[in-house]
Amino acid sequence: HLSLDHFWQAGDDFSAAIRHGLQPDLVQHHFSTIKSQLAKHRSDPAEPDPEACQGKDPLHSLLVSAAAAFQQQDASSAKRLYSEALRLNPPAEVQAQIMSNRAATELYLHEYDACIRDSTSSMEFGNHNPVHHAATLSRRAAAYSAMGSLESAQDDLKAALSLLDPGTPIAQQCFDDLRRLSEAVDEH
Repeated sequence: HLSLDHFWQAGDDFSAAIRHGLQPDLVQHHFSTIKSQLAKHRSDPAEPDPEACQGKDPLHSLLVSAAAAFQQQDASSAKRLYSEALRLNPPAEVQAQIMSNRAATELYLHEYDACIRDSTSSMEFGNHNPVHHAATLSRRAAAYSAMGSLESAQDDLKAALSLLDPGTPIAQQCFDDLRRLSEAVDEH
Protein backbone atom coordinates (compact mmCIF):
# COMPACT_ATOMS: atom_id res chain seq x y z
CA HIS A 1 0.00 0.00 0.00
CA LEU A 2 0.96 3.60 -0.55
CA SER A 3 3.33 4.88 2.12
CA LEU A 4 1.96 7.75 4.18
CA ASP A 5 5.34 9.44 3.75
CA HIS A 6 4.24 10.37 0.21
CA PHE A 7 1.26 12.19 1.71
CA TRP A 8 3.55 13.98 4.16
CA GLN A 9 5.84 15.09 1.36
CA ALA A 10 2.88 16.34 -0.66
CA GLY A 11 1.66 18.25 2.36
CA ASP A 12 5.11 19.65 3.08
CA ASP A 13 5.55 20.80 -0.52
CA PHE A 14 2.08 22.31 -0.56
CA SER A 15 2.66 24.10 2.75
CA ALA A 16 5.87 25.56 1.39
CA ALA A 17 3.96 27.05 -1.52
CA ILE A 18 1.35 28.48 0.81
CA ARG A 19 3.92 29.97 3.18
CA HIS A 20 5.55 31.75 0.27
CA GLY A 21 2.39 33.61 -0.66
CA LEU A 22 0.95 31.21 -3.24
CA GLN A 23 3.05 32.69 -5.99
CA PRO A 24 1.84 30.99 -9.19
CA ASP A 25 5.30 29.82 -10.29
CA LEU A 26 6.12 28.46 -6.85
CA VAL A 27 2.78 26.67 -6.54
CA GLN A 28 3.30 25.15 -9.98
CA HIS A 29 6.79 23.99 -8.94
CA HIS A 30 5.46 22.34 -5.79
CA PHE A 31 2.60 20.66 -7.63
CA SER A 32 5.06 19.40 -10.25
CA THR A 33 7.08 17.88 -7.40
CA ILE A 34 3.97 16.23 -5.99
CA LYS A 35 2.94 14.91 -9.40
CA SER A 36 6.37 13.47 -10.10
CA GLN A 37 6.44 11.76 -6.70
CA LEU A 38 3.03 10.21 -7.28
CA ALA A 39 4.00 9.19 -10.82
CA LYS A 40 7.21 7.61 -9.51
CA HIS A 41 5.22 5.76 -6.88
CA ARG A 42 2.68 4.51 -9.40
CA SER A 43 5.43 3.22 -11.67
CA ASP A 44 7.00 1.21 -8.83
CA PRO A 45 6.16 -2.43 -9.64
CA ALA A 46 6.32 -3.36 -5.95
CA GLU A 47 3.37 -1.09 -5.23
CA PRO A 48 -0.14 -1.68 -6.54
CA ASP A 49 -1.84 0.94 -8.64
CA PRO A 50 -4.08 2.99 -6.31
CA GLU A 51 -7.16 2.25 -8.44
CA ALA A 52 -6.50 -1.47 -8.03
CA CYS A 53 -6.80 -1.12 -4.25
CA GLN A 54 -10.17 0.57 -4.28
CA GLY A 55 -12.69 -1.35 -2.27
CA LYS A 56 -10.03 -3.53 -0.64
CA ASP A 57 -8.93 -1.09 2.07
CA PRO A 58 -11.27 1.86 2.63
CA LEU A 59 -8.65 3.91 4.50
CA HIS A 60 -6.06 3.41 1.78
CA SER A 61 -8.60 4.29 -0.91
CA LEU A 62 -9.58 7.49 0.90
CA LEU A 63 -5.96 8.53 1.39
CA VAL A 64 -5.10 7.85 -2.25
CA SER A 65 -8.16 9.85 -3.33
CA ALA A 66 -7.29 12.69 -0.95
CA ALA A 67 -3.74 12.84 -2.30
CA ALA A 68 -5.05 12.86 -5.86
CA ALA A 69 -7.47 15.69 -5.04
CA PHE A 70 -4.65 17.60 -3.36
CA GLN A 71 -2.48 17.02 -6.43
CA GLN A 72 -5.25 18.46 -8.60
CA GLN A 73 -5.41 21.54 -6.34
CA ASP A 74 -8.87 20.51 -5.11
CA ALA A 75 -8.26 21.26 -1.45
CA SER A 76 -11.97 21.13 -0.55
CA SER A 77 -12.30 17.56 -1.80
CA ALA A 78 -9.01 16.57 -0.19
CA LYS A 79 -10.20 17.98 3.13
CA ARG A 80 -13.49 16.08 2.86
CA LEU A 81 -11.67 12.83 2.06
CA TYR A 82 -9.23 13.27 4.94
CA SER A 83 -12.23 13.85 7.22
CA GLU A 84 -13.84 10.64 5.95
CA ALA A 85 -10.57 8.78 6.60
CA LEU A 86 -10.55 10.04 10.19
CA ARG A 87 -14.07 8.66 10.71
CA LEU A 88 -12.63 5.17 10.12
CA ASN A 89 -10.69 5.54 13.41
CA PRO A 90 -7.22 4.55 12.18
CA PRO A 91 -4.39 4.13 14.71
CA ALA A 92 -3.29 7.29 16.53
CA GLU A 93 -0.11 7.79 14.50
CA VAL A 94 -2.07 7.55 11.24
CA GLN A 95 -4.73 9.92 12.61
CA ALA A 96 -1.96 12.38 13.45
CA GLN A 97 -0.67 12.22 9.87
CA ILE A 98 -4.14 12.62 8.39
CA MET A 99 -4.90 15.61 10.64
CA SER A 100 -1.66 17.26 9.61
CA ASN A 101 -2.49 16.75 5.94
CA ARG A 102 -6.01 18.06 6.52
CA ALA A 103 -4.41 21.09 8.20
CA ALA A 104 -2.48 21.70 4.97
CA THR A 105 -5.74 21.76 3.01
CA GLU A 106 -7.25 24.15 5.55
CA LEU A 107 -4.24 26.42 5.25
CA TYR A 108 -4.74 26.49 1.48
CA LEU A 109 -8.45 27.24 1.96
CA HIS A 110 -7.58 30.09 4.36
CA GLU A 111 -9.36 28.25 7.19
CA TYR A 112 -6.68 29.28 9.65
CA ASP A 113 -8.53 28.45 12.87
CA ALA A 114 -9.24 24.94 11.56
CA CYS A 115 -5.62 24.57 10.46
CA ILE A 116 -4.42 25.51 13.93
CA ARG A 117 -6.88 23.08 15.56
CA ASP A 118 -5.92 20.17 13.29
CA SER A 119 -2.20 20.89 13.61
CA THR A 120 -2.49 21.00 17.39
CA SER A 121 -4.57 17.81 17.45
CA SER A 122 -2.08 16.08 15.17
CA MET A 123 0.73 16.83 17.58
CA GLU A 124 -1.34 15.78 20.60
CA PHE A 125 -2.48 12.57 18.92
CA GLY A 126 0.89 11.02 18.48
CA ASN A 127 2.88 12.76 15.79
CA HIS A 128 6.19 11.44 17.11
CA ASN A 129 8.34 11.51 13.98
CA PRO A 130 10.45 14.68 14.46
CA VAL A 131 10.36 15.70 10.79
CA HIS A 132 6.59 15.21 10.57
CA HIS A 133 6.12 17.02 13.88
CA ALA A 134 8.24 19.91 12.58
CA ALA A 135 6.23 20.04 9.34
CA THR A 136 3.02 20.22 11.38
CA LEU A 137 4.48 23.01 13.51
CA SER A 138 5.43 24.81 10.31
CA ARG A 139 1.84 24.55 9.03
CA ARG A 140 0.49 25.90 12.28
CA ALA A 141 3.07 28.72 12.18
CA ALA A 142 1.86 29.67 8.70
CA ALA A 143 -1.73 29.84 9.96
CA TYR A 144 -0.72 31.90 12.99
CA SER A 145 1.23 34.24 10.73
CA ALA A 146 -1.71 34.65 8.36
CA MET A 147 -3.90 35.57 11.35
CA GLY A 148 -1.36 38.13 12.56
CA SER A 149 -0.20 36.10 15.58
CA LEU A 150 3.44 36.57 14.70
CA GLU A 151 4.81 35.68 18.13
CA SER A 152 2.94 32.34 18.12
CA ALA A 153 4.24 31.70 14.61
CA GLN A 154 7.78 32.43 15.78
CA ASP A 155 7.39 30.05 18.73
CA ASP A 156 6.23 27.25 16.43
CA LEU A 157 9.08 27.80 13.99
CA LYS A 158 11.62 27.80 16.83
CA ALA A 159 10.11 24.55 18.11
CA ALA A 160 10.24 23.07 14.60
CA LEU A 161 13.89 24.05 14.22
CA SER A 162 14.74 22.38 17.53
CA LEU A 163 13.53 19.07 16.06
CA LEU A 164 15.38 19.24 12.76
CA ASP A 165 18.88 18.56 11.51
CA PRO A 166 20.12 22.06 10.57
CA GLY A 167 21.32 20.91 7.15
CA THR A 168 17.93 19.74 5.88
CA PRO A 169 15.83 21.72 3.40
CA ILE A 170 12.87 21.91 5.78
CA ALA A 171 15.16 23.31 8.51
CA GLN A 172 16.45 25.94 6.10
CA GLN A 173 12.89 26.78 5.11
CA CYS A 174 11.84 27.13 8.77
CA PHE A 175 14.91 29.26 9.46
CA ASP A 176 14.11 31.55 6.51
CA ASP A 177 10.48 31.83 7.63
CA LEU A 178 11.59 32.60 11.18
CA ARG A 179 13.97 35.30 9.94
CA ARG A 180 11.16 36.93 7.90
CA LEU A 181 8.79 36.74 10.86
CA SER A 182 11.38 38.24 13.20
CA GLU A 183 11.85 41.12 10.78
CA ALA A 184 8.07 41.64 10.62
CA VAL A 185 7.78 41.59 14.43
CA ASP A 186 10.65 44.09 14.72
CA GLU A 187 8.87 46.43 12.27
CA HIS A 188 5.73 46.45 14.42
